[in-house]
Amino acid sequence: MSQGTQDDHHGAEPPQRLERQLGLSASFSMITGSMLGIGIFLAPCLAARHIPTSGLFFGAWIFTGIIALAGAWIYSKLGVMLPRSGGDYVFHREALGSSVAFSYGWGMLSAAFAGSLAAMSVALCSYQLLPLLGLPTGELWVITLWGLTVSVTWAQVSAVLLIVLITLSNSFGLAISARLQEVIAFLPLVALFIICGYLFTADPINPEELTVVSHRVDEWSYSGISNAFLEIYFAYSGWNAIIYVAGEIKEPKRTIPIALIGGTITVMCLYLFFCAASLHYVGLEGLRAFYYSQIDLGSGIAQQLGGGWISHGMTVLVTVALLASINATVIGGGRLAYMMANDGCFWSAAGQIDERYGTPNQALWILACLSGIITLCVPYDLIFRLISLVMVLGGVLTALSYYILKLRTVKLSELSPTDWLLPPLFILSSLSIMSVKIYDAVQGEPGALPPLVGLIVILFAFLSHRVYRGIQR
Repeated sequence: MSQGTQDDHHGAEPPQRLERQLGLSASFSMITGSMLGIGIFLAPCLAARHIPTSGLFFGAWIFTGIIALAGAWIYSKLGVMLPRSGGDYVFHREALGSSVAFSYGWGMLSAAFAGSLAAMSVALCSYQLLPLLGLPTGELWVITLWGLTVSVTWAQVSAVLLIVLITLSNSFGLAISARLQEVIAFLPLVALFIICGYLFTADPINPEELTVVSHRVDEWSYSGISNAFLEIYFAYSGWNAIIYVAGEIKEPKRTIPIALIGGTITVMCLYLFFCAASLHYVGLEGLRAFYYSQIDLGSGIAQQLGGGWISHGMTVLVTVALLASINATVIGGGRLAYMMANDGCFWSAAGQIDERYGTPNQALWILACLSGIITLCVPYDLIFRLISLVMVLGGVLTALSYYILKLRTVKLSELSPTDWLLPPLFILSSLSIMSVKIYDAVQGEPGALPPLVGLIVILFAFLSHRVYRGIQR
């Protein structure tokens, strides 16, 4: 088979195939750009609320980074086995069956892609883009129907427009969107390394000088550590982005492992450097104070450095980083919808390839419509909570898929030490977090229910698909 099309593996292939156009540089930028979003500016302040010491805080970032790296290793192996666009959906279909693939595919498409796209776009317009341009972010109009009041803000409308513009740029071919991704992913990566170096040379500030006195954390708890893990895990999320366009990568056996593992290690090092620099400059109390001041870490540091042009520069940095993450989400989500449509699990129109540009434009625009509806109807902070455990569950299912597919070609005794170490580490840590969050929900802990809603939706989709399959037979 030619290099220009997807390789033949188990399962049915789409009648129209995506051409392999992405090289190592574009693939690497997909990983770093997808990971380096708003999470790194929110997660340190969020996690600091639950952790009593700087050592434990830094250890949580190292541990979560190792879990993300273990996940990247698993996905790189699966990407070499099945180098097709569609990501987790393809792995689950081949290893766990169509019902699991259907239910989690819909969960990923609606929550992790359309939901994340909506949440990041609203956050970007609310806190960076519109303030940077001097435009309003508040209420545009208020609608009352049957006693229910719904408000729409300038930030939400602007977020919908942003999604449309990025989708439009992607509809002109992968080469253009990949080039855009390389540029906007590279700039914040370099800028953050420079900022970290500068913070280490600056004199630490006294947390008492901050405008808000933070709440002290005297001891750690399993519930608090699990909350911190989920918040930090959100910052690391995106390390598997390239898997969703694996069918469009040149030399996938070489490119996928380098991009996945290399990109994850690069961003992990940057995150640890940034956290260490932040602890040096403002301390753990300062991170908590930023949270209770309702500002992100980037804005808080910029204010302490003098504001003015520094604040504007930090705003531009966050804006570019978020644009890279949003662009990567559009690319990956469109390919997931395309693959599901070709399996009959999504609207059939999404399975078409544009003859001129070679992109799944119908899938891209359907994703944009779903994201637009979520943008206008669901608060963006609620979206983050709804999708957290969905992403964790998906990783567990994919790690199990690795074992199932691997054991189809080798004996159990032939598994390598890495096979015995990394997937179990990834699975056990993820299941532990899920168990704690389920326990918190049973105990009635505040904010513990929304993450379970996403899991319930996936369970309902799974059962519905099993019933439908039974009726069809």
